[in-house]
Parts: sequence; structure tokens; C-alpha cells
Amino acid sequence: MFTSCTITINGNDYNRLKAEQRKLIKPFMIQTTDNSVNYETLYPLQEINGDYIKECTKKYKYTWVYFWAPWCKENMQQLQYFIEIEKRYRDKGIKLLIISLSYDIEDIKLVLAKAKFDRISYILQDSHYGSSINSSLKKIHIELNQSQTKLEKTKSALHYVFYNQNLIYCGDNFSEKDIQGIIK
Repeated sequence: MFTSCTITINGNDYNRLKAEQRKLIKPFMIQTTDNSVNYETLYPLQEINGDYIKECTKKYKYTWVYFWAPWCKENMQQLQYFIEIEKRYRDKGIKLLIISLSYDIEDIKLVLAKAKFDRISYILQDSHYGSSINSSLKKIHIELNQSQTKLEKTKSALHYVFYNQNLIYCGDNFSEKDIQGIIK
């Protein structure tokens, strides 16, 4: 089992990105339904919001949302580990969404390349959440915990797992053993 890194985010701000770094982020409005375009190559990152996550919870039996930190050295191992777990349980209907806790494009690209991440990674949608990652995390946490009574509502988490649109897990530590306990 992996534990979370201490998250300290100082001035991590989308507005501070250079123009060439912003071009690497796929705007949320562009649809990914055009199979002739390889979005993973064009856009290593895609903006995401709570509505998109909710759509995934409708489409997939299990939606696992993982917030990761590029500055945390343990995250490279975690990304590889979580990707392998998703592959092993894909036939059970699990979808893993990996969302960066940073807007630092260079760090994100470096970690994803080392982890041999072969899909789009996400960042929180600037126009929906604002450019400060701290306030963005508070807003997405509220959205993900909306109308959930049995789970703690005041604490942000690194992992959220939904089963048929219902939040069934919210916490900082997650392992394959947890997946086995959740899969029905």
C-alpha cells in the first residue's frame, strides 16, 4: 500500500504558465470523440471538472479518481502501480482518472514520461475552478462529496471511488486490496 505525500502547494497558479505551456493543455471544450486525432500526443493534459467526472461515473461501473503530486517522488511508483491495478480490473468496469495537483507542465510531463503513462492526465479546469490549485481542490472536493452523508465531507482526499454514480470510498491511502474489497 502506498501512503500519501505531504501536500504543500505554494503559489501553484495556472495564470503563471507560459504561453507555450498553456498550449500543451487541451481545452476542456474540445471533444475527444474524433478517433482520427491522437489527443494523447497532441495534449498530454486535459482540463477536467466535476461534470466530466460525473459523466464517467455514469459510463463506468467504477470510477477511481486519483489526485497526484508531480513533486512527490513516490508518485512515479504510485502511478505505475495504479495503472497496473486498473489494467487488471478493467474487465470489471473500472476507469482511473489521474488529476494533477499542479499546473507545472514540465514537472507533470517528466513524471508521466518516467511512469510510462500512456493516456491523458488531467488538470482541474481553470475557467471553472480558478487558477489557484488550493481553491480548486476545495471546490472539486465539495463537488465530489455532494449529497454524500456517510463519508466525511470536510476532508479533502487523494482517492475517490464511485460505484454506479455513488461515492463509496474517499481517502488518502489506496491499494489493490482495497479494490478487491470494493469490486462486486
